[in-house]
Amino acid sequence: MHDALPKVPPVITITLKDFYTTEASKGAGRPWWLDLGIVKSGQSFEDMMAYNTVATAALTPFRDGPLPRCTGPVFANMSEAAKELTRTMGVSGVNVVKDGKEIRAHNPHNTLVYSMTGFSPSLQASMKQAADEFNKILPEGINTSFRDVSIVEIGFAGNVVREIYRISLENGSVMDVTTGREMPGMKKL
Repeated sequence: MHDALPKVPPVITITLKDFYTTEASKGAGRPWWLDLGIVKSGQSFEDMMAYNTVATAALTPFRDGPLPRCTGPVFANMSEAAKELTRTMGVSGVNVVKDGKEIRAHNPHNTLVYSMTGFSPSLQASMKQAADEFNKILPEGINTSFRDVSIVEIGFAGNVVREIYRISLENGSVMDVTTGREMPGMKKL
C-alpha cells in the first residue's frame, strides 16, 4: 500500500478549534460524535486536503469491496452526494475527483466521544452545552503540528480498526506498525 501512495506533504501545522456534536447523518439518531474541529484555511490545510484526495485515489484499489460502512437509517438520511460516495468508496467523508473536478467531502476533525446511544433532544442539549463550555475555555483553539500520517483499516461508521503504516512527514520514513520495522521511505512533496 505504501508504494502506491503519492509523495507525502510537509509537516501539517494547524489549529484545533471548535468543539461540536455531529451525527453520522442528520436525523439518524445514532451514531453521533463530540468532535474538535480544525481551522479550515492556510497552506497546511490545503496540503492535507490535497493529500487526502490523491491518497484516496491511490488506496481505493486496495479495498476488499464496497463494504457497508453505515446502518440503513444513516444511509437513508444521507445527502445524495454522501450516498454516492458510500456506494463507490465505502465511506462518505473522503475527497475524490469526479469529472475532472475535486470534490472535498473530507471534514478533518478529532473525535473525542463516539456513541451509539440514541441522540435524543435532551442528550443533544447536554452535549451542546458541554461543547459550548469547552469553546469558552479554548476560544483561540490549540495550535499543533502533525508530524505523521497513518494508513489505517477503516471499520464500521468510518472508525479506525487498526493502524497499518505510520509515515513521517518530517523525513518520509515508513514504519510497519505491526512489526515496528522501518520500510523503504516515501518521497516528499
